[in-house]
Amino acid sequence: MPQPGRVIVVGSVNVDLTMRTDSIVAPGATVAGHDFATLQGGKGANQAVAAARAGASTSLVACIGADAYGESARAALRDADVADDRVRVVGESPTGMAFIQVADDGENAIVVVAGANAELSPADVDAAFGEVTGEPPVVVLGLETPFDTMTHAAREASARGWTVMLNPAPARALPSDLLPLIDVLVPNEHEAEALGHSTIDDLLAAGTHAVVVTRGAQGARIHTTGEVTDVPAVAVRAIDTTGAGDAFIGALAASVAAGASLVDAVGAAAHAGADATTRMGAR
Repeated sequence: MPQPGRVIVVGSVNVDLTMRTDSIVAPGATVAGHDFATLQGGKGANQAVAAARAGASTSLVACIGADAYGESARAALRDADVADDRVRVVGESPTGMAFIQVADDGENAIVVVAGANAELSPADVDAAFGEVTGEPPVVVLGLETPFDTMTHAAREASARGWTVMLNPAPARALPSDLLPLIDVLVPNEHEAEALGHSTIDDLLAAGTHAVVVTRGAQGARIHTTGEVTDVPAVAVRAIDTTGAGDAFIGALAASVAAGASLVDAVGAAAHAGADATTRMGAR
């Protein structure tokens, strides 16, 4: 049985304002909602909570506002056993917000306002990484915080010999000099098309060690040089797909940190991602 490992997530913290409707609203249309909730979110925080729930010793490097939403976000992290000592309070910016519409079939549409997430800096990364001793962590990165901070974190983690995992969301093209720093790149199918490279093989040729494409009900596909492995999805009745990808990535990082093979880790992540869709909210 693998021993629990260590995960550091450098990413975002949001509070999710979630409403349920019959269908996703079209431009110019008005639809009636029939449920509303204020929930915890932010891709970085979601992934950190998922990693902790999967058994990893987990910490989050992030920024929140000096407001009630920030206080509730910090309390939720602590309740999930995520170390929050490197979650910095930014007095001049509000805590990040996400406005989420969830249709009855489980699909969603999301508007994100960065707020304090835009203040996460390379200095925050250096302070957190400088405290790490002992077992090398898996470092999870995303794109809901400044791109320069994320690339700095990738360089610093790679230079230390740590495993670097990147979820390229929101989707954008990635520069070629970043790709050799990434051990495991985890896009969904839409994000994979927006990375600025023609094929997955191009990403691998540029230096990324492995690409794991999440494909919803079709499961996940692992690409390494010269090999493609499909991992099936887990059949569930989806209620809300919000945060399923974050649950997948957090569980994936925890499994890799514990020493599992990538195939086994993706299998565990598929179960976590499927389970996340059976309840409301990103967590």
